[in-house]
Amino acid sequence: MAEGSNLSVSRLFEQSRVLYRLGTLIKTGVPILDALKIMAARSKDYEPVFTAIHDHVRDGECFQDTAAKFPDHFLPFVPALIGIGEETGNLDTVLISSSRLVKRVAQITTTLNANDLKPGDTVTWRDLDIAVDFYMLSLLIDAGIPLLRSLQIMSSGSSEPNRKVFDVMSERVGAGESLSVALEGACGTLQIPKGGRLLSDGYNVAIIQAGEIGGILDIVLVNLANAMMWDALDIEIE
Repeated sequence: MAEGSNLSVSRLFEQSRVLYRLGTLIKTGVPILDALKIMAARSKDYEPVFTAIHDHVRDGECFQDTAAKFPDHFLPFVPALIGIGEETGNLDTVLISSSRLVKRVAQITTTLNANDLKPGDTVTWRDLDIAVDFYMLSLLIDAGIPLLRSLQIMSSGSSEPNRKVFDVMSERVGAGESLSVALEGACGTLQIPKGGRLLSDGYNVAIIQAGEIGGILDIVLVNLANAMMWDALDIEIE
């Protein structure tokens, strides 16, 4: 979850806002270079960032590579998601989804700070990481990224031990299994104890299966991730 980031909560919320506004501009048909120029003129903290991105994109560099040059302004997963948007032609949707994920990270950080929660307190940090990863998976699917590709992205972008879970799920989904069956199989293969409840909980597997049957997997994953966060923190997030 935002591993390696030293961004303040205020910067996180601002990042969420600018990503949403940029995505909305592109979604309404504004060309990417014009959208970047508009954002540079209207985002004081991000003015030099969007000016630089505009110039690099104008000169032929991809948006992802330029965004990655500003780790003080974008969480590590944001450039990767931007790259997916460029690759799939869904840049507007991915930017809006990225905004939602950054906002969730900001809300979690705010909650942790307000309750002075640290590792070893009421929060189970592995469970919280799993919850955020599942939230990110839901956003990828909502953005139109196929399930197998979404799992592969999560596998490459997650930290251990979550990466192993997504590795196994990717292999099993690639072999034709549903996500719910793949998750159950991954828990068995990796021998995740029931105490590490959020992945191995049979209820969660059943909820995912219901989402698959109903064709609302992205919505189910968002709700499940939110429930996981509340469970991990033992308090409700805004």
